[in-house]
Amino acid sequence: MKNTMRITAYAISLVAFLISLGSFIYTGYASNATKVYSFFASLGYFWFILWFALGLPIWILSKIITKAKVLYSFLTLCISTIIVSLVIDLIVFSQYRFHVNAAMIDLFLHGGKTISFSATMWLELIGIIISIIFGSGLIIFTASKMNDKIKSLKPINYSLLAILIATQIIYMFGISLYKVDIISAKEYIPLFYPLQATKLMAKLGISAPKESIKINLTSTRLNYPLNKPTFVNDEKPRKNIIFLMSDSLRGEYFNEEVMPLTWKWAQDKIIFENHFSPSNCTRTGIFSIFYSLPPSYWHPFFSTRTAPIFITHLQELGYDIQAFATAPLDHPEFAETVFASVKNLRIGSTGNTVADADLNSFDDFNKYLIKRDETGDKRPFVAFIFYDAPHAFQYGEGCEKFQPAWKEMNYIGLNNSTERLPIINLYKNSIYYIDKLFEKSLEVIKEHNLIDNSIIIVTSDHSQEINDSGKNFWGHNSSFNDAQTKVPLIIHWPGKKALKENRRTIHYDIVPTLLEEEFNLTSDKSDLCIGLNLFKDKIEDFNLVGYRSKYRRRIRKEKRINCHLSKTAF
Repeated sequence: MKNTMRITAYAISLVAFLISLGSFIYTGYASNATKVYSFFASLGYFWFILWFALGLPIWILSKIITKAKVLYSFLTLCISTIIVSLVIDLIVFSQYRFHVNAAMIDLFLHGGKTISFSATMWLELIGIIISIIFGSGLIIFTASKMNDKIKSLKPINYSLLAILIATQIIYMFGISLYKVDIISAKEYIPLFYPLQATKLMAKLGISAPKESIKINLTSTRLNYPLNKPTFVNDEKPRKNIIFLMSDSLRGEYFNEEVMPLTWKWAQDKIIFENHFSPSNCTRTGIFSIFYSLPPSYWHPFFSTRTAPIFITHLQELGYDIQAFATAPLDHPEFAETVFASVKNLRIGSTGNTVADADLNSFDDFNKYLIKRDETGDKRPFVAFIFYDAPHAFQYGEGCEKFQPAWKEMNYIGLNNSTERLPIINLYKNSIYYIDKLFEKSLEVIKEHNLIDNSIIIVTSDHSQEINDSGKNFWGHNSSFNDAQTKVPLIIHWPGKKALKENRRTIHYDIVPTLLEEEFNLTSDKSDLCIGLNLFKDKIEDFNLVGYRSKYRRRIRKEKRINCHLSKTAF
Protein backbone atom coordinates (compact mmCIF):
# COMPACT_ATOMS: atom_id res chain seq x y z
CA MET A 1 0.00 0.00 0.00
CA LYS A 2 2.87 2.36 0.81
CA ASN A 3 4.31 2.10 -2.69
CA THR A 4 0.84 2.54 -4.19
CA MET A 5 0.54 5.86 -2.35
CA ARG A 6 3.89 7.01 -3.72
CA ILE A 7 3.11 6.02 -7.30
CA THR A 8 -0.30 7.72 -7.03
CA ALA A 9 1.31 10.92 -5.77
CA TYR A 10 3.68 10.93 -8.75
CA ALA A 11 0.85 10.20 -11.16
CA ILE A 12 -1.34 13.03 -9.87
CA SER A 13 1.68 15.37 -9.95
CA LEU A 14 2.16 14.49 -13.61
CA VAL A 15 -1.54 15.02 -14.36
CA ALA A 16 -1.49 18.41 -12.59
CA PHE A 17 1.63 19.37 -14.53
CA LEU A 18 0.01 18.40 -17.84
CA ILE A 19 -3.13 20.40 -17.02
CA SER A 20 -1.00 23.42 -16.12
CA LEU A 21 0.62 23.17 -19.56
CA GLY A 22 -2.79 24.06 -20.98
CA SER A 23 -2.14 27.63 -19.83
CA PHE A 24 0.85 27.76 -22.17
CA ILE A 25 -1.51 27.77 -25.16
CA TYR A 26 -2.53 31.28 -24.11
CA THR A 27 0.97 32.71 -23.51
CA GLY A 28 1.11 34.53 -26.82
CA TYR A 29 2.66 37.62 -25.24
CA ALA A 30 5.16 35.66 -23.16
CA SER A 31 8.82 35.52 -24.19
CA ASN A 32 10.53 32.23 -24.98
CA ALA A 33 12.50 32.57 -21.75
CA THR A 34 9.25 32.85 -19.79
CA LYS A 35 7.82 29.77 -21.48
CA VAL A 36 10.92 27.66 -20.83
CA TYR A 37 11.15 28.75 -17.20
CA SER A 38 7.41 28.18 -16.66
CA PHE A 39 7.70 24.65 -18.05
CA PHE A 40 10.41 23.52 -15.63
CA ALA A 41 9.03 25.55 -12.71
CA SER A 42 5.66 23.82 -13.12
CA LEU A 43 7.28 20.40 -13.24
CA GLY A 44 9.21 20.82 -10.00
CA TYR A 45 6.56 22.84 -8.21
CA PHE A 46 3.65 20.43 -8.72
CA TRP A 47 5.81 17.48 -7.71
CA PHE A 48 6.67 19.29 -4.49
CA ILE A 49 3.27 20.62 -3.43
CA LEU A 50 1.34 17.48 -4.35
CA TRP A 51 3.87 15.19 -2.73
CA PHE A 52 3.52 17.05 0.56
CA ALA A 53 -0.09 18.25 0.24
CA LEU A 54 -1.36 14.85 -0.87
CA GLY A 55 1.29 12.19 -0.43
CA LEU A 56 2.29 13.03 3.14
CA PRO A 57 -1.29 13.25 4.59
CA ILE A 58 -2.28 10.03 2.81
CA TRP A 59 0.83 8.29 4.16
CA ILE A 60 -0.13 9.39 7.69
CA LEU A 61 -3.72 8.21 7.17
CA SER A 62 -2.47 4.87 5.92
CA LYS A 63 -1.00 4.34 9.39
CA ILE A 64 -4.41 4.98 10.94
CA ILE A 65 -6.81 3.49 8.39
CA THR A 66 -6.05 -0.17 7.74
CA LYS A 67 -8.84 -0.89 5.29
CA ALA A 68 -7.54 -0.35 1.76
CA LYS A 69 -11.00 0.36 0.26
CA VAL A 70 -11.68 3.19 2.72
CA LEU A 71 -8.26 4.72 2.14
CA TYR A 72 -8.53 4.40 -1.64
CA SER A 73 -11.99 6.01 -1.58
CA PHE A 74 -10.65 8.97 0.36
CA LEU A 75 -7.67 9.19 -1.98
CA THR A 76 -10.00 9.19 -5.00
CA LEU A 77 -11.95 12.09 -3.48
CA CYS A 78 -8.76 14.08 -2.85
CA ILE A 79 -7.39 13.48 -6.33
CA SER A 80 -10.73 14.34 -7.97
CA THR A 81 -10.95 17.61 -6.03
CA ILE A 82 -7.44 18.62 -7.11
CA ILE A 83 -8.00 17.78 -10.79
CA VAL A 84 -11.46 19.42 -10.91
CA SER A 85 -9.98 22.60 -9.39
CA LEU A 86 -7.17 22.67 -11.94
CA VAL A 87 -9.53 22.03 -14.88
CA ILE A 88 -11.87 24.83 -13.76
CA ASP A 89 -8.86 27.10 -13.33
CA LEU A 90 -7.73 26.27 -16.87
CA ILE A 91 -11.18 27.12 -18.27
CA VAL A 92 -11.09 30.45 -16.43
CA PHE A 93 -7.53 31.19 -17.56
CA SER A 94 -8.30 30.36 -21.19
CA GLN A 95 -10.94 33.09 -21.31
CA TYR A 96 -9.71 35.71 -18.83
CA ARG A 97 -5.92 35.20 -18.62
CA PHE A 98 -5.91 35.01 -14.85
CA HIS A 99 -6.29 32.11 -12.46
CA VAL A 100 -9.13 31.46 -10.03
CA ASN A 101 -8.56 33.69 -7.02
CA ALA A 102 -10.15 34.52 -3.67
CA ALA A 103 -12.11 37.47 -5.09
CA MET A 104 -13.66 35.29 -7.81
CA ILE A 105 -14.59 32.55 -5.32
CA ASP A 106 -16.16 35.15 -3.01
CA LEU A 107 -18.13 36.62 -5.92
CA PHE A 108 -19.33 33.14 -6.93
CA LEU A 109 -20.43 32.28 -3.38
CA HIS A 110 -21.93 35.61 -2.34
CA GLY A 111 -22.50 37.60 -5.52
CA GLY A 112 -26.06 36.46 -6.13
CA LYS A 113 -26.67 36.31 -9.87
CA THR A 114 -23.54 38.30 -10.70
CA ILE A 115 -22.07 34.99 -11.86
CA SER A 116 -24.82 32.82 -13.30
CA PHE A 117 -24.51 29.34 -14.82
CA SER A 118 -27.02 28.00 -17.31
CA ALA A 119 -28.55 24.53 -16.89
CA THR A 120 -26.42 23.29 -19.80
CA MET A 121 -23.25 24.54 -18.10
CA TRP A 122 -24.17 22.76 -14.85
CA LEU A 123 -24.84 19.50 -16.72
CA GLU A 124 -21.53 19.69 -18.56
CA LEU A 125 -19.70 20.54 -15.36
CA ILE A 126 -21.28 17.58 -13.57
CA GLY A 127 -20.28 15.36 -16.49
CA ILE A 128 -16.69 16.58 -16.25
CA ILE A 129 -16.61 15.93 -12.49
CA ILE A 130 -17.95 12.38 -12.90
CA SER A 131 -15.36 11.67 -15.60
CA ILE A 132 -12.59 12.99 -13.37
CA ILE A 133 -13.74 10.84 -10.44
CA PHE A 134 -13.68 7.79 -12.69
CA GLY A 135 -10.25 8.76 -13.99
CA SER A 136 -8.93 9.26 -10.44
CA GLY A 137 -10.08 5.79 -9.49
CA LEU A 138 -8.35 4.45 -12.57
CA ILE A 139 -5.09 6.14 -11.55
CA ILE A 140 -5.21 4.49 -8.12
CA PHE A 141 -6.09 1.11 -9.61
CA THR A 142 -3.20 1.35 -12.09
CA ALA A 143 -0.82 2.43 -9.30
CA SER A 144 -1.79 -0.60 -7.21
CA LYS A 145 -1.05 -2.91 -10.15
CA MET A 146 2.38 -1.32 -10.63
CA ASN A 147 3.29 -1.89 -6.98
CA ASP A 148 5.81 -4.63 -7.63
CA LYS A 149 7.08 -3.40 -10.99
CA ILE A 150 8.64 -0.16 -9.77
CA LYS A 151 11.50 -0.91 -7.39
CA SER A 152 12.86 2.57 -6.68
CA LEU A 153 11.63 6.12 -7.17
CA LYS A 154 14.78 7.80 -5.90
CA PRO A 155 16.17 8.81 -9.34
CA ILE A 156 12.90 10.59 -10.15
CA ASN A 157 12.87 12.19 -6.70
CA TYR A 158 16.39 13.56 -7.01
CA SER A 159 15.81 14.85 -10.54
CA LEU A 160 12.60 16.67 -9.61
CA LEU A 161 14.15 18.03 -6.41
CA ALA A 162 17.03 19.45 -8.45
CA ILE A 163 14.57 21.08 -10.88
CA LEU A 164 12.58 22.53 -7.96
CA ILE A 165 15.63 24.01 -6.24
CA ALA A 166 17.04 25.43 -9.49
CA THR A 167 13.78 27.12 -10.54
CA GLN A 168 13.23 28.55 -7.06
CA ILE A 169 16.74 30.02 -6.95
CA ILE A 170 16.26 31.46 -10.44
CA TYR A 171 13.03 33.11 -9.29
CA MET A 172 14.76 34.58 -6.22
CA PHE A 173 17.33 36.21 -8.49
CA GLY A 174 14.66 37.16 -11.02
CA ILE A 175 12.46 39.06 -8.62
CA SER A 176 15.42 40.71 -6.88
CA LEU A 177 16.81 41.92 -10.20
CA TYR A 178 13.31 42.58 -11.56
CA LYS A 179 13.69 40.28 -14.57
CA VAL A 180 10.28 40.40 -16.22
CA ASP A 181 10.85 37.16 -18.16
CA ILE A 182 11.07 35.28 -14.85
CA ILE A 183 8.54 37.26 -12.78
CA SER A 184 5.80 37.01 -15.41
CA ALA A 185 5.87 33.20 -15.18
CA LYS A 186 3.75 33.56 -12.05
CA GLU A 187 0.87 34.68 -14.26
CA TYR A 188 0.79 31.36 -16.10
CA ILE A 189 1.39 28.73 -13.39
CA PRO A 190 -1.64 28.03 -11.17
CA LEU A 191 -1.09 28.15 -7.39
CA PHE A 192 2.52 29.24 -7.95
CA TYR A 193 4.01 30.83 -4.83
CA PRO A 194 7.77 30.81 -5.38
CA LEU A 195 10.48 31.87 -2.93
CA GLN A 196 11.40 35.55 -3.03
CA ALA A 197 13.75 36.47 -0.15
CA THR A 198 14.19 40.00 -1.51
CA LYS A 199 15.49 41.35 1.81
CA LEU A 200 18.15 38.65 2.02
CA MET A 201 19.14 39.24 -1.60
CA ALA A 202 19.34 43.00 -0.98
CA LYS A 203 21.68 42.40 1.96
CA LEU A 204 23.86 40.37 -0.39
CA GLY A 205 23.88 43.31 -2.79
CA ILE A 206 21.61 41.67 -5.35
CA SER A 207 18.82 44.10 -6.31
CA ALA A 208 17.45 45.97 -9.30
CA PRO A 209 18.17 49.63 -10.03
CA LYS A 210 15.67 51.81 -8.18
CA GLU A 211 14.16 53.25 -11.34
CA SER A 212 13.11 49.78 -12.55
CA ILE A 213 11.33 48.70 -9.38
CA LYS A 214 7.58 48.49 -9.71
CA ILE A 215 5.73 50.97 -7.52
CA ASN A 216 3.43 49.57 -4.87
CA LEU A 217 -0.11 50.71 -5.71
CA THR A 218 -1.89 49.11 -2.77
CA SER A 219 -1.12 51.63 -0.04
CA THR A 220 -4.16 52.45 2.06
CA ARG A 221 -2.97 55.95 2.98
CA LEU A 222 -5.17 58.61 1.42
CA ASN A 223 -4.97 62.34 1.17
CA TYR A 224 -8.31 62.83 -0.57
CA PRO A 225 -9.03 65.42 -1.76
CA LEU A 226 -5.68 67.16 -1.91
CA ASN A 227 -7.44 70.41 -1.04
CA LYS A 228 -11.01 71.02 0.03
CA PRO A 229 -13.06 71.83 -3.08
CA THR A 230 -14.94 75.11 -3.25
CA PHE A 231 -18.32 75.66 -4.89
CA VAL A 232 -20.33 78.77 -5.72
CA ASN A 233 -23.75 78.25 -4.18
CA ASP A 234 -26.28 79.84 -6.52
CA GLU A 235 -29.99 79.68 -5.82
CA LYS A 236 -31.05 77.86 -8.98
CA PRO A 237 -33.21 74.75 -8.57
CA ARG A 238 -31.13 71.60 -8.30
CA LYS A 239 -31.45 69.05 -11.07
CA ASN A 240 -31.85 65.37 -10.36
CA ILE A 241 -28.98 63.16 -11.53
CA ILE A 242 -30.07 59.80 -13.01
CA PHE A 243 -27.51 57.20 -14.08
CA LEU A 244 -29.39 54.85 -16.40
CA MET A 245 -26.94 52.03 -16.95
CA SER A 246 -26.54 48.41 -17.91
CA ASP A 247 -23.66 46.09 -17.21
CA SER A 248 -21.62 44.95 -20.24
CA LEU A 249 -23.17 47.28 -22.82
CA ARG A 250 -21.15 47.46 -25.99
CA GLY A 251 -20.74 50.85 -27.64
CA GLU A 252 -21.19 49.73 -31.25
CA TYR A 253 -24.58 48.17 -30.47
CA PHE A 254 -26.04 51.50 -29.49
CA ASN A 255 -27.68 51.77 -32.89
CA GLU A 256 -31.09 51.80 -34.54
CA GLU A 257 -31.14 48.03 -35.08
CA VAL A 258 -30.20 46.72 -31.62
CA MET A 259 -31.43 49.57 -29.40
CA PRO A 260 -34.13 51.25 -31.52
CA LEU A 261 -36.08 52.81 -28.62
CA THR A 262 -33.07 54.36 -26.84
CA TRP A 263 -31.61 55.35 -30.21
CA LYS A 264 -34.75 57.28 -31.13
CA TRP A 265 -34.85 59.00 -27.72
CA ALA A 266 -31.18 60.00 -27.99
CA GLN A 267 -31.33 61.82 -31.33
CA ASP A 268 -31.87 65.23 -29.74
CA LYS A 269 -29.50 64.53 -26.84
CA ILE A 270 -25.72 64.75 -26.34
CA ILE A 271 -24.05 61.66 -27.81
CA PHE A 272 -20.38 60.86 -27.30
CA GLU A 273 -19.60 58.43 -30.09
CA ASN A 274 -16.05 57.54 -29.06
CA HIS A 275 -16.40 56.93 -25.34
CA PHE A 276 -14.50 54.43 -23.20
CA SER A 277 -14.51 52.91 -19.77
CA PRO A 278 -11.11 52.99 -18.02
CA SER A 279 -11.62 49.37 -17.03
CA ASN A 280 -12.80 46.03 -18.36
CA CYS A 281 -14.65 45.01 -15.19
CA THR A 282 -17.56 46.25 -13.10
CA ARG A 283 -15.73 47.09 -9.87
CA THR A 284 -13.34 49.62 -11.31
CA GLY A 285 -15.57 50.67 -14.20
CA ILE A 286 -18.17 52.06 -11.77
CA PHE A 287 -15.43 53.34 -9.46
CA SER A 288 -13.95 55.40 -12.30
CA ILE A 289 -17.27 57.15 -12.93
CA PHE A 290 -17.98 58.31 -9.39
CA TYR A 291 -14.42 58.99 -8.24
CA SER A 292 -12.88 60.01 -11.58
CA LEU A 293 -9.71 58.22 -10.48
CA PRO A 294 -7.71 55.31 -11.94
CA PRO A 295 -8.58 51.74 -10.93
CA SER A 296 -5.45 51.45 -8.77
CA TYR A 297 -7.17 53.56 -6.13
CA TRP A 298 -9.93 51.03 -5.52
CA HIS A 299 -8.21 49.28 -2.61
CA PRO A 300 -7.23 52.42 -0.66
CA PHE A 301 -10.76 53.81 -0.92
CA PHE A 302 -12.31 50.44 -0.07
CA SER A 303 -9.97 49.88 2.88
CA THR A 304 -10.79 53.29 4.34
CA ARG A 305 -14.49 53.24 3.33
CA THR A 306 -14.08 56.67 1.74
CA ALA A 307 -17.03 57.88 -0.35
CA PRO A 308 -16.45 60.07 -3.43
CA ILE A 309 -16.63 63.86 -3.13
CA PHE A 310 -19.38 63.82 -5.75
CA ILE A 311 -21.72 61.86 -3.46
CA THR A 312 -20.80 63.54 -0.17
CA HIS A 313 -21.15 67.05 -1.65
CA LEU A 314 -24.58 66.27 -3.07
CA GLN A 315 -25.61 64.89 0.32
CA GLU A 316 -24.54 68.21 1.85
CA LEU A 317 -26.82 69.92 -0.67
CA GLY A 318 -29.75 67.78 0.50
CA TYR A 319 -29.82 65.22 -2.29
CA ASP A 320 -31.50 61.88 -1.69
CA ILE A 321 -29.13 59.16 -2.90
CA GLN A 322 -30.75 55.96 -4.18
CA ALA A 323 -29.47 52.84 -5.94
CA PHE A 324 -31.54 50.40 -8.02
CA ALA A 325 -28.95 47.84 -9.03
CA THR A 326 -29.71 44.29 -10.06
CA ALA A 327 -26.41 42.79 -8.91
CA PRO A 328 -25.77 43.11 -5.15
CA LEU A 329 -23.93 46.27 -4.17
CA ASP A 330 -21.85 44.39 -1.64
CA HIS A 331 -20.29 42.21 -4.39
CA PRO A 332 -18.51 44.23 -5.77
CA GLU A 333 -18.36 46.39 -2.66
CA PHE A 334 -19.99 49.60 -3.89
CA ALA A 335 -21.93 49.84 -0.62
CA GLU A 336 -18.57 50.39 1.07
CA THR A 337 -17.03 52.69 -1.52
CA VAL A 338 -19.26 54.70 -3.86
CA PHE A 339 -22.21 54.64 -1.45
CA ALA A 340 -20.27 54.34 1.81
CA SER A 341 -21.90 57.51 3.16
CA VAL A 342 -25.46 56.48 2.22
CA LYS A 343 -27.73 55.01 4.89
CA ASN A 344 -30.46 52.43 4.25
CA LEU A 345 -29.05 51.60 0.85
CA ARG A 346 -30.96 49.19 -1.36
CA ILE A 347 -28.43 46.37 -1.86
CA GLY A 348 -29.81 44.29 -4.74
CA SER A 349 -32.74 42.78 -6.61
CA THR A 350 -34.69 39.53 -6.49
CA GLY A 351 -35.88 37.29 -9.30
CA ASN A 352 -35.62 33.76 -10.64
CA THR A 353 -33.39 34.96 -13.48
CA VAL A 354 -31.21 37.99 -14.09
CA ALA A 355 -33.81 39.30 -16.53
CA ASP A 356 -36.47 39.01 -13.81
CA ALA A 357 -34.18 40.73 -11.33
CA ASP A 358 -33.76 43.60 -13.81
CA LEU A 359 -37.53 44.01 -13.80
CA ASN A 360 -37.40 44.14 -10.01
CA SER A 361 -34.86 46.97 -10.23
CA PHE A 362 -37.16 48.88 -12.56
CA ASP A 363 -40.22 48.24 -10.37
CA ASP A 364 -38.42 49.54 -7.29
CA PHE A 365 -37.32 52.68 -9.13
CA ASN A 366 -40.91 53.26 -10.25
CA LYS A 367 -42.19 52.71 -6.70
CA TYR A 368 -39.64 55.20 -5.41
CA LEU A 369 -40.93 57.87 -7.81
CA ILE A 370 -44.55 57.10 -6.88
CA LYS A 371 -43.72 57.39 -3.18
CA ARG A 372 -42.03 60.75 -3.76
CA ASP A 373 -45.20 62.07 -5.37
CA GLU A 374 -47.44 60.64 -2.65
CA THR A 375 -45.36 62.09 0.19
CA GLY A 376 -44.66 65.38 -1.52
CA ASP A 377 -40.91 64.81 -1.36
CA LYS A 378 -39.33 67.69 -3.26
CA ARG A 379 -35.70 66.87 -2.55
CA PRO A 380 -33.45 66.51 -5.59
CA PHE A 381 -32.14 62.98 -5.95
CA VAL A 382 -29.44 60.84 -7.46
CA ALA A 383 -30.65 57.52 -8.88
CA PHE A 384 -28.17 54.83 -9.86
CA ILE A 385 -30.10 52.37 -12.05
CA PHE A 386 -27.91 49.45 -13.05
CA TYR A 387 -29.38 46.56 -15.06
CA ASP A 388 -27.50 43.32 -15.65
CA ALA A 389 -29.04 41.21 -18.45
CA PRO A 390 -26.24 41.58 -21.07
CA HIS A 391 -23.68 40.56 -18.45
CA ALA A 392 -25.55 37.25 -18.04
CA PHE A 393 -26.52 36.97 -21.73
CA GLN A 394 -30.18 36.85 -20.69
CA TYR A 395 -33.38 38.48 -21.93
CA GLY A 396 -37.11 38.46 -21.29
CA GLU A 397 -40.05 37.36 -23.42
CA GLY A 398 -40.44 38.75 -26.92
CA CYS A 399 -36.76 39.66 -27.33
CA GLU A 400 -35.54 36.85 -29.60
CA LYS A 401 -35.06 39.28 -32.46
CA PHE A 402 -31.63 38.18 -33.67
CA GLN A 403 -31.21 34.68 -35.05
CA PRO A 404 -29.61 32.17 -35.15
CA ALA A 405 -28.83 32.48 -31.47
CA TRP A 406 -27.91 30.27 -28.55
CA LYS A 407 -30.69 29.84 -26.02
CA GLU A 408 -28.29 30.41 -23.13
CA MET A 409 -24.63 31.12 -22.61
CA ASN A 410 -22.29 28.17 -22.03
CA TYR A 411 -18.68 29.12 -21.32
CA ILE A 412 -17.43 25.54 -21.03
CA GLY A 413 -15.66 24.45 -24.19
CA LEU A 414 -15.47 27.88 -25.82
CA ASN A 415 -12.42 28.21 -28.06
CA ASN A 416 -11.24 30.05 -31.14
CA SER A 417 -13.11 27.66 -33.44
CA THR A 418 -16.47 28.33 -31.73
CA GLU A 419 -18.87 30.06 -34.13
CA ARG A 420 -19.33 33.66 -33.00
CA LEU A 421 -22.62 34.57 -34.72
CA PRO A 422 -25.05 32.61 -32.45
CA ILE A 423 -23.35 34.09 -29.37
CA ILE A 424 -23.32 37.59 -30.84
CA ASN A 425 -27.05 37.27 -31.52
CA LEU A 426 -27.70 36.00 -27.99
CA TYR A 427 -25.86 39.05 -26.69
CA LYS A 428 -27.78 41.35 -29.04
CA ASN A 429 -31.06 39.89 -27.80
CA SER A 430 -30.06 40.72 -24.23
CA ILE A 431 -29.30 44.31 -25.26
CA TYR A 432 -32.61 44.47 -27.12
CA TYR A 433 -34.24 43.54 -23.81
CA ILE A 434 -32.30 46.28 -22.02
CA ASP A 435 -33.43 48.75 -24.68
CA LYS A 436 -37.02 48.07 -23.64
CA LEU A 437 -36.13 48.49 -19.96
CA PHE A 438 -34.40 51.78 -20.74
CA GLU A 439 -37.55 52.99 -22.52
CA LYS A 440 -39.74 51.96 -19.56
CA SER A 441 -37.37 53.80 -17.21
CA LEU A 442 -37.45 56.94 -19.36
CA GLU A 443 -41.24 56.74 -19.60
CA VAL A 444 -41.76 56.70 -15.83
CA ILE A 445 -39.33 59.61 -15.49
CA LYS A 446 -41.48 61.50 -17.98
CA GLU A 447 -44.73 60.43 -16.29
CA HIS A 448 -43.53 61.93 -13.02
CA ASN A 449 -42.66 65.21 -14.75
CA LEU A 450 -38.94 64.84 -14.11
CA ILE A 451 -37.57 65.13 -17.65
CA ASP A 452 -37.11 68.90 -17.58
CA ASN A 453 -35.25 68.95 -14.27
CA SER A 454 -33.14 65.80 -14.52
CA ILE A 455 -29.75 65.09 -16.03
CA ILE A 456 -29.90 61.54 -17.42
CA ILE A 457 -26.66 59.71 -18.15
CA VAL A 458 -26.90 56.52 -20.22
CA THR A 459 -23.74 54.42 -20.24
CA SER A 460 -22.16 51.16 -19.03
CA ASP A 461 -19.40 49.97 -16.72
CA HIS A 462 -17.51 48.20 -19.52
CA SER A 463 -18.10 46.49 -22.85
CA GLN A 464 -18.33 42.81 -23.84
CA GLU A 465 -16.06 40.93 -26.22
CA ILE A 466 -17.29 37.99 -28.32
CA ASN A 467 -13.83 36.77 -29.28
CA ASP A 468 -13.34 39.76 -31.59
CA SER A 469 -9.59 39.53 -31.10
CA GLY A 470 -9.41 35.81 -31.92
CA LYS A 471 -7.69 35.14 -28.58
CA ASN A 472 -10.53 33.18 -26.96
CA PHE A 473 -11.86 36.19 -25.04
CA TRP A 474 -15.58 35.70 -24.40
CA GLY A 475 -16.87 38.47 -22.15
CA HIS A 476 -14.68 40.98 -20.33
CA ASN A 477 -11.98 41.32 -17.70
CA SER A 478 -9.34 39.83 -20.01
CA SER A 479 -8.13 42.63 -22.33
CA PHE A 480 -8.15 46.41 -22.63
CA ASN A 481 -9.14 46.40 -26.29
CA ASP A 482 -12.08 48.35 -27.75
CA ALA A 483 -14.36 45.31 -27.59
CA GLN A 484 -14.10 45.29 -23.79
CA THR A 485 -13.84 49.02 -23.01
CA LYS A 486 -15.75 51.04 -25.62
CA VAL A 487 -19.22 51.89 -24.28
CA PRO A 488 -22.05 54.28 -25.16
CA LEU A 489 -22.44 57.66 -23.46
CA ILE A 490 -25.62 59.64 -24.02
CA ILE A 491 -26.53 62.59 -21.82
CA HIS A 492 -29.88 64.33 -21.54
CA TRP A 493 -29.06 67.72 -20.03
CA PRO A 494 -31.86 70.31 -19.87
CA GLY A 495 -30.58 73.63 -21.19
CA LYS A 496 -27.83 72.16 -23.35
CA LYS A 497 -28.09 71.73 -27.11
CA ALA A 498 -28.02 68.42 -28.92
CA LEU A 499 -24.52 67.34 -29.86
CA LYS A 500 -22.71 64.44 -31.51
CA GLU A 501 -19.11 64.37 -30.34
CA ASN A 502 -16.50 62.09 -31.91
CA ARG A 503 -13.52 63.00 -29.71
CA ARG A 504 -12.21 60.26 -27.44
CA THR A 505 -13.82 60.62 -24.02
CA ILE A 506 -13.69 58.45 -20.92
CA HIS A 507 -15.64 57.78 -17.71
CA TYR A 508 -13.21 59.96 -15.74
CA ASP A 509 -14.79 62.99 -17.43
CA ILE A 510 -18.39 62.50 -16.28
CA VAL A 511 -18.23 63.64 -12.65
CA PRO A 512 -15.88 66.62 -13.23
CA THR A 513 -18.30 67.83 -15.88
CA LEU A 514 -21.23 67.56 -13.48
CA LEU A 515 -19.33 69.28 -10.67
CA GLU A 516 -18.29 72.23 -12.83
CA GLU A 517 -21.32 72.62 -15.07
CA GLU A 518 -24.10 71.93 -12.58
CA PHE A 519 -22.63 72.42 -9.11
CA ASN A 520 -20.26 75.32 -9.82
CA LEU A 521 -16.96 73.83 -8.71
CA THR A 522 -14.51 76.74 -8.76
CA SER A 523 -11.38 75.16 -7.27
CA ASP A 524 -8.94 73.06 -9.24
CA LYS A 525 -10.69 69.78 -10.09
CA SER A 526 -7.35 67.99 -10.25
CA ASP A 527 -7.35 68.16 -6.44
CA LEU A 528 -9.96 65.43 -6.41
CA CYS A 529 -9.96 63.70 -9.81
CA ILE A 530 -8.12 63.21 -13.10
CA GLY A 531 -11.09 63.76 -15.44
CA LEU A 532 -11.81 66.70 -17.72
CA ASN A 533 -14.84 68.80 -18.52
CA LEU A 534 -16.58 67.20 -21.51
CA PHE A 535 -17.74 70.57 -22.80
CA LYS A 536 -14.85 72.94 -22.04
CA ASP A 537 -11.53 71.17 -21.66
CA LYS A 538 -9.25 69.97 -24.42
CA ILE A 539 -9.51 66.19 -24.39
CA GLU A 540 -6.18 64.42 -23.90
CA ASP A 541 -4.69 62.28 -26.66
CA PHE A 542 -4.48 59.26 -24.37
CA ASN A 543 -6.52 57.54 -21.70
CA LEU A 544 -5.30 55.36 -18.87
CA VAL A 545 -7.25 52.12 -18.64
CA GLY A 546 -6.70 49.30 -16.22
CA TYR A 547 -7.78 46.97 -13.47
CA ARG A 548 -5.94 46.99 -10.14
CA SER A 549 -2.23 46.67 -11.02
CA LYS A 550 -2.62 46.12 -14.77
CA TYR A 551 -2.66 49.20 -16.97
CA ARG A 552 -2.48 50.30 -20.53
CA ARG A 553 -2.23 53.76 -21.99
CA ARG A 554 -4.52 54.08 -24.99
CA ILE A 555 -3.36 56.50 -27.67
CA ARG A 556 -5.96 58.20 -29.83
CA LYS A 557 -4.37 56.91 -33.03
CA GLU A 558 -4.92 53.38 -31.75
CA LYS A 559 -1.29 52.89 -30.74
CA ARG A 560 -0.94 51.16 -27.38
CA ILE A 561 1.97 50.89 -25.00
CA ASN A 562 2.21 49.16 -21.64
CA CYS A 563 2.97 51.42 -18.73
CA HIS A 564 2.99 51.52 -14.96
CA LEU A 565 0.96 54.10 -13.09
CA SER A 566 3.00 56.44 -10.93
CA LYS A 567 1.78 57.06 -7.41
CA THR A 568 0.20 60.48 -7.03
CA ALA A 569 -0.39 62.54 -3.91
CA PHE A 570 -3.82 61.11 -3.03
